[in-house]
Amino acid sequence: MKHPKPSPVTKFARIEAIAPLLKAIQTVGGAVAASLTADLAAYEACLNQHKQRGNLMGPSAFGELWTRHFNDAIGLRVLRPHGHHWLDLGSGAGIPGIVLAASLKGVPNTRLDLVEAQARKADFLREVAARLGLSVNVHRIRIENLTPVDLPGNLTITARALAPMPRLWQLIKPMLASGKASALVIKGQNWRNELDAQTREEARITEENVEGVNARYLSIRWR
Repeated sequence: MKHPKPSPVTKFARIEAIAPLLKAIQTVGGAVAASLTADLAAYEACLNQHKQRGNLMGPSAFGELWTRHFNDAIGLRVLRPHGHHWLDLGSGAGIPGIVLAASLKGVPNTRLDLVEAQARKADFLREVAARLGLSVNVHRIRIENLTPVDLPGNLTITARALAPMPRLWQLIKPMLASGKASALVIKGQNWRNELDAQTREEARITEENVEGVNARYLSIRWR
C-alpha cells in the first residue's frame, strides 16, 4: 500500500536522529529492520494527516517526534534487544508500540500486542499497521479486563505516559504475578516522586538508562 507523503523533515535529519540507538541495538546483537527510517517517516505522515480529524498527540510532540519520542521507543530495544513478544499498554497514538513493531519488521518469531481502549485510537493503530505492513495485534479493551490466562510466556510489558506509578503498578501487577511477564516501562526523570507506600513495598523497581535518551526505563518486578 502506498505510504502517505512524509513531512518536510529531511531524510538525513531522520537518520541522524535515530542512528546512535540503532547502532547500540546492533552492538548488543539485536536485529533492526532495514526499512525502519522509511516506516517511521510514513508513520509521522499518518500522524500529521490525523491532525485534520482530531489530534492524537499534543501539538508540541510533533516537533520532537524523532529526537525524543521515537528515541524513547527505540531505547527499549537497546535494553531488550532479543525481546520477541511485547505488550504495549495504553498504546494511544502508537508510541512505543508502532515504533517497536517497525524496528522488528521482518525479524522472525516476534509478536507485538497493542492494547488501547479508545475506538478512535485503536482504529488509527490498525490503519498505521496496515499502511506500513506491520505485524501487530490491536486489542480494543481496557487494561483492567486483561487476564493472566490471555498472556503468553516470555512477555515484556511496556507503557509510556500511561499513569502515575501507583496506578501503573495496580494495572501490571496481576500480569507480573502470573510469572509469564516482566515489565520495562518508560517514565520521566522524576518518577520516584510518584511512588506511594504500597508501590514501594510491593514493587522491585530498577532504573535503566540509555545513553543519549532523557527518558528513564524502569524494570518492574514483584519484591
